[in-house]
Amino acid sequence: MKHHLKLDIQFIRRLGIGSSGWIWLIPVLLFGLGLRLWGIPFGLPFMYHPDEGVPVTIALRILREGDFNPGFFHWPSLLFYLNAFVYLVYFLIGYVTGVFATPADLSFPDVEAMAVGKTAMPEIFLLGRGLTAVVGTLSILWVYLIARRVSSSKIVGRVAVLLFAVETLSVKHSQFIRPDTFAIFFLLWTTYFALRIVNDPRTIHYVLAGIGVGLTASSKYNAAIVLVAVLVAHTLYFGLRGFVRKEIYIAVLASILTFLLTTPYALLDLPRFLQIGPLDAGRIYATGHPGAEGDTLLFYLQFLWQTQGWVFFLALAGMILALWDRKKEGFVILSFPLTYYVFINLYLVHFDTTILPVVPFLIIFSAWFLWRVVNSISRLSWTSQVKSSGIAFVGLAIVLAWIPLQSTIASNVRLLQPDGREAARQWIDATLPLGSRVALEAYSPYLDRDKFVVEGLFGLQDRSPEWYVANGYEFLVFSQGVYARYFNDPVRYPEEVARYTALFERFPQIARFDDNGFEIRIHKTSVELPSHRVAVRFGDYGEMIELVGFDNVRWMPGEPVQVQITWRTLGKIPEPFAVELRLLDQTDREISKSRGDLFQGRGWQTDMFKSVWAIPTSPELSPGIYRLQVTVVWTSFEYRLPARTWAGQEVAPVLLGPFELKSGTP
Repeated sequence: MKHHLKLDIQFIRRLGIGSSGWIWLIPVLLFGLGLRLWGIPFGLPFMYHPDEGVPVTIALRILREGDFNPGFFHWPSLLFYLNAFVYLVYFLIGYVTGVFATPADLSFPDVEAMAVGKTAMPEIFLLGRGLTAVVGTLSILWVYLIARRVSSSKIVGRVAVLLFAVETLSVKHSQFIRPDTFAIFFLLWTTYFALRIVNDPRTIHYVLAGIGVGLTASSKYNAAIVLVAVLVAHTLYFGLRGFVRKEIYIAVLASILTFLLTTPYALLDLPRFLQIGPLDAGRIYATGHPGAEGDTLLFYLQFLWQTQGWVFFLALAGMILALWDRKKEGFVILSFPLTYYVFINLYLVHFDTTILPVVPFLIIFSAWFLWRVVNSISRLSWTSQVKSSGIAFVGLAIVLAWIPLQSTIASNVRLLQPDGREAARQWIDATLPLGSRVALEAYSPYLDRDKFVVEGLFGLQDRSPEWYVANGYEFLVFSQGVYARYFNDPVRYPEEVARYTALFERFPQIARFDDNGFEIRIHKTSVELPSHRVAVRFGDYGEMIELVGFDNVRWMPGEPVQVQITWRTLGKIPEPFAVELRLLDQTDREISKSRGDLFQGRGWQTDMFKSVWAIPTSPELSPGIYRLQVTVVWTSFEYRLPARTWAGQEVAPVLLGPFELKSGTP
């Protein structure tokens, strides 16, 4: 026991954190953790982030089914496995306490469109976001270690962690279930051990640096560029002849093995990985993404200035100083942000998450430069150099940290406030009739499919005004999260702007909400629907047919019962389908039945269509209350399609009515 404790103490000492360092670090870590945890309940139980549904669903499926193949490779797999582990711990605690019986008790979130969803278990999202927040907080420790090693000054490390702990972007993205924060943690890990290599090229440092590269790549593919820091450190120590040494290849091998251990299906499901993995993600970045295109170089420069302020310019000065000093440590930590920045500017698409890995390096360089400036000025004074420079440096750091801290607090407050989506959701729930048919686009409010028929699309401009009428949608919900990206750049997206304008002009707006700076518009169409709505979907491998509703039930004694049914085809499946109709009395006894071609000889129909059906009856049929049981048959296989509501609940049998048949009344 004493031996292990001694090893632990030696390892901590090797990191370069003394007792005085922990006295400073622990409060900053706790403060940084508090800022990151503060905002994680945002939106719940609704899902307003566009990406969180993917990792949560995959992690839950891994736990529930035991299949470790994520089937999704636009991101590497480490995020999914780490969240699955957290959910496993949560399940085991619930199992022991009698809350859960099987992993299936952890329910999947209900997603209607991108950034439109709801979870029945908010704690699942709190756990995932909490994991990200903890990892983001631990990155503060790496910032301290790197800043201190580069500057040989404890005070530079302390100021750097203070700036990073309150930095708005880092706090914000530590509150989402996304891979960015994990990638930053591991690339900082890699950078630290690359710095160890430049002065102490032991094999263990190469192994740890290689593991860091592998974990970085398994968090976010493009951040694997941090390997350049290891290569630079190795070259600075050994020169070009170092590439005949085994250590660098040990690091590369360790990175490859670590990546394959944490994203194993990159190899085990290689065809799919090649199809929808980093190559496909690179194609998207190269060809375009609505609302995230343009002058990438200018965007990132403006974005860093707007979010980092004077830290950005101090960091640039620090980078120039690092080149001027020709200090090995400066070259090592400079290698990743410069190489990475050049790389991301090769692409057309830009996101704030893409530039995020550069931020901790900007903070380190700014703290280093500020210390050099203050220290140089203090040498000109008559007071104690250490005392005066230290006080001045800390004072400037507090001033610099105060600005992002205010921004971070405001960001957390804004994140937790309801916006136009919540106001629109409440209005829809209180105003629209039950059973209303609503089409909504991404970033819209979540609507209860037990109350409404909901169709989720990415952008409503993808369909013409005629399509919404032909498919029976009475209300259209537009979101700023989609349409604003086109209207903000009308020169680049003239067709999309024209299509949105056509929708806005064709259908009158009945409500608009812009709470907390997020706008939602609700428009009403002029569609005519059957008087009795059903909204049942038939099919099991993707719904095929929707029974929209019925009306015009007619009967004369001795004649067939006639009913007009409104159908809608879902997708394009030019297959033969038949409809079986059974007339049932009040005791559900079958009175008569009929069967016929769903399309009544007209061939495959698109959108909504009406058909009149006749169910033969005997002359003895009495007036009274009746119902119709409806079955759709895929005639190629004589397969009776299962039926579900729009909320996904099975409907068996599908019944129309009850309706009254009166003697002698059409």
